Amino acid sequence: MVNNNIMSDSDNGNQLNKEFKKVKEEEGEDKEHVLVKIKDNGNGIDKDILPMLFEKFATKSETGTGLGLYISKSIVEAHGGKIWTENNSDGKGATFRFTFPIIK
Repeated sequence: MVNNNIMSDSDNGNQLNKEFKKVKEEEGEDKEHVLVKIKDNGNGIDKDILPMLFEKFATKSETGTGLGLYISKSIVEAHGGKIWTENNSDGKGATFRFTFPIIK
């Protein structure tokens, strides 16, 4: 559900690049969590909505309810994970990341 909500939040027709890793390369080694990274090459996320993107009813869409990413955040956090996003540094699209703890 989390993955579906993130992908449906991306603009239609964008190329998605999904990566599943056990180590958070961007932030140093972390053998306690799995990192899922979903990157697209669309328009990115509007700077006005970005700070509140995971809040209830946050949307710039005429067809969306603004609940998908809010629910995704609730699911991820209920399982001990974190979720965040940022626009890509090259100005093309955004990257969503979420983590879950590895159960041993």
